[in-house]
Amino acid sequence: MAKVYYDELTAAMASDIFDRLEADKRESQAVKEVLSTFISSSQTVLTGQQYNSYRSQLATFNNALDQRMNLDEALSTNIRSALQLLIDYMDGDLYLDSSKLEEYMYYRELCVNSIDKLNYMLNEMYEVRYTDSAGRVQVTSTPVYDSNEVRQQITQAEEALTELDRVIVKVQGLDAVYAQAESILNSAFQGITPFGNAVTSIKPDGLFSYRVV
Repeated sequence: MAKVYYDELTAAMASDIFDRLEADKRESQAVKEVLSTFISSSQTVLTGQQYNSYRSQLATFNNALDQRMNLDEALSTNIRSALQLLIDYMDGDLYLDSSKLEEYMYYRELCVNSIDKLNYMLNEMYEVRYTDSAGRVQVTSTPVYDSNEVRQQITQAEEALTELDRVIVKVQGLDAVYAQAESILNSAFQGITPFGNAVTSIKPDGLFSYRVV
């Protein structure tokens, strides 16, 4: 069952996560450029197997930076796409909850029954008998209820039914759209594990050690 709130979606769209991903991408690019420059320029100055090994290690680190930048881009693009998909689907609705479908269907049935009852009331008459000037008994039909008031209530009920039908259609399709948004996000999140593995596989030189800060 999916439940979405318009204000939460717009708040997520306006969050700083996209700025942070872009900043991380720029920083990764800057580091990569520095390392690439060093790898290229050092080949004629720092020679020997040991230096070649260091350059190979830096090249591996650059590959990880490429994955990081691609992940930043994918996360930013896909998160925006998933949020926009849901915002567009809501199309002005402030709240949609697919678990409310049965409740809406119940209210729809009540609304239809009310319209049927009001239409019956509109046609309901009672007979009035009176004696005319010639002494003959006459019969006339008079509405039981104020027809103008009943028609107004019918109009209001029909408007409510139209709105209920609109919401019901939106709610019926919400789970599928929500699943599509999740799929968009998951396609980006799938890049997290390969990037983590790439970072983990980079082993520091014996002269250095890493510690968690």
